[in-house]
Amino acid sequence: MTAAAPAGAALLPSLHRLQLRFESSASLVAMDADDDPATLEWGCRAVLPLWNADDEEEAAANQRLLAQDVSLSRTAHDDSTELTIFSMSGLTLDLWRIGRIYDSLDSRDSDYEHFAGLFDSSGELGLHPDLGDCLVTGTQVVIIDRARIAPAWRGLGGVGRLLIARMLRWTSVHAALVATPTLSPSTSPLTNATTMPGYFGIRPQFSTPGNHWASNRFARTCGS
Repeated sequence: MTAAAPAGAALLPSLHRLQLRFESSASLVAMDADDDPATLEWGCRAVLPLWNADDEEEAAANQRLLAQDVSLSRTAHDDSTELTIFSMSGLTLDLWRIGRIYDSLDSRDSDYEHFAGLFDSSGELGLHPDLGDCLVTGTQVVIIDRARIAPAWRGLGGVGRLLIARMLRWTSVHAALVATPTLSPSTSPLTNATTMPGYFGIRPQFSTPGNHWASNRFARTCGS
């Protein structure tokens, strides 16, 4: 019989055990639009390792964490099981170097076409003029295509937002803008951001005003 998922608060003591994993891919030279070396495809995961139990108490704790809603997927090893509780994937574009922004987006998954409105040839480095002030902080645009969190970790006071912010510190060091599709608060771990038409963005920010995104070194963008 499958164990029931732990109550939300019971998961929080496991938060410090999470490990962040990253994978990325970029072409060395451009052969066509979808392998422009100025674009980086990346994926991030938050993994909870469960080591083989030494006693019955530890075995029972592991069994509770193996409940279906606690993870998105599992990977078994000889001495442990890894639970992926959060995953995020996307694309980073280097505006200084990229040659054909629209072709690069169009050649990928259709989801990326949604972000074409961020760019305009009349703007500096090809970024839409309304977003030009974002270039103060960097010259890369980071697009979050998908972000998923296991059901049992939702509604725990911002675990999804915390993981996204920590991962973005590694993937968006030189970001002018971080953008993701507009989603309803009930389905997205990214909430409370000011929406712009069709997406919302987060601009890197290095002061410390009193809001949630600023506490994670990101601030909300202004809509147009």
